[in-house]
Amino acid sequence: MSSGIEDETAAQAVVHYGAQQRTMNVKEQLALSSFWFATNLHWGALLLLIIPIQCKGIMPSDSAGAIAKVFGYGSLIAMIVPLIAGALSDRSRSKYGRRRPYMVVGIAINLVGLAIMGYAAAQRSLLLYVLGYCVVQFGNNSAGAAYAGIIPDMVPVAQHGEASGYMAMMTQAGTIVGALGSGILLGSGHAFLAYSIIAAILVAFVVLTVITVREVPMTEEREPLTVQEFLRSLVEPLQYTDFRWVLITRALVTLGMWCVQPYIANYLSDVVGVKNAADMAGKLFALILLTATFTGYIGGKISDAIGRKKVVYIANTLIAVCSIAFVFSHSLAYTFIVGAIYGIGYGAYFSVDWALACDTLPNVENAGKDMGIWHVSMVLPQTLAPFIAGNVFDHVGQSTLIEGTRHYAVMSYQVAFSLAAVFLMMGAFFLRNVRDRKEREAMAAA
Repeated sequence: MSSGIEDETAAQAVVHYGAQQRTMNVKEQLALSSFWFATNLHWGALLLLIIPIQCKGIMPSDSAGAIAKVFGYGSLIAMIVPLIAGALSDRSRSKYGRRRPYMVVGIAINLVGLAIMGYAAAQRSLLLYVLGYCVVQFGNNSAGAAYAGIIPDMVPVAQHGEASGYMAMMTQAGTIVGALGSGILLGSGHAFLAYSIIAAILVAFVVLTVITVREVPMTEEREPLTVQEFLRSLVEPLQYTDFRWVLITRALVTLGMWCVQPYIANYLSDVVGVKNAADMAGKLFALILLTATFTGYIGGKISDAIGRKKVVYIANTLIAVCSIAFVFSHSLAYTFIVGAIYGIGYGAYFSVDWALACDTLPNVENAGKDMGIWHVSMVLPQTLAPFIAGNVFDHVGQSTLIEGTRHYAVMSYQVAFSLAAVFLMMGAFFLRNVRDRKEREAMAAA
């Protein structure tokens, strides 16, 4: 149950958004969400293919362990940085706006990290590779935390679902290009070119965002951010029931997805028997994200009409069923059919993911910091999932070492992917504790 204070805040939030923001047209929505294309191309390439494939090259005898180390240590940085960067951007009085300066500096740091990763992979140094990835996480999450604050600043509450749909569309489109492009380039031995293209696209789209987004500088002076105030501000949003349950359910869904996605290339090699796993994994991800782009666009608009939770219930069920269905595959055609259905659920979930967070924000004035907390609910599971799945691959089934490369047993994939399904269904079940926008508006009207 929610407190009376929380109910009052929810009602005020609806009024506050509507009072300050005007309806956005399609051109403005696309301009606002365009940076999401670049950053998801970046992460789609790195997380889905570049890191898993290069970890296999750096440490072929234990690629699952190498993946766990890279993702695990990098995600620790990603849990801390958005909280600080988001809170600082909330108080920024720069003449260029609260958010955009952090985006520019963050992307510059991001580029340095990519250069270190590319060099480390060529030298087969796992330690240096992890260091480079941590620099990437620091820079990109500084930019991303500030960017996440721009959207609640500018989008009216009545368009949250629509804006979430545009973001989902950009997310899937960027990830398609990143996964497919990096798969082709890595498959033909052009890792340096892959890193260079990612860097160029990040620069181009951060410049586009800085030029097109008309962010209004903050003139009101706020109290300085002390350590005590910062720590208190991290705990305060968790007192709001709806926001807290959104964080928990998002963490469970992400945990489920990340028990599957980093191991797709290995799965294609070990279970399906694909020889060029990097190239084929890129094509599989492209298909998944192509179907996800369609549901990502329409799902947000549908959720404005029927509510967010119904969309999530359907989406999580589809993803969970497909996670289990993958391990019964013995043909590439079957795998691609399951992947297409997985993508339908994947896109539908992310079409309402951002909208659920914005619908339940405790205080719009602290949107950067609170969206940073929301970001942690995605990053923390990314830290845990590789260790959970990695232990499954190490201890379930009989793995084999063939020509210096480790191959994992089908049973390992069955257990890891079934765990993913359990986490996804738990995420759907606990969402029943969240009041979505329509329920909150009804409460405010009463």
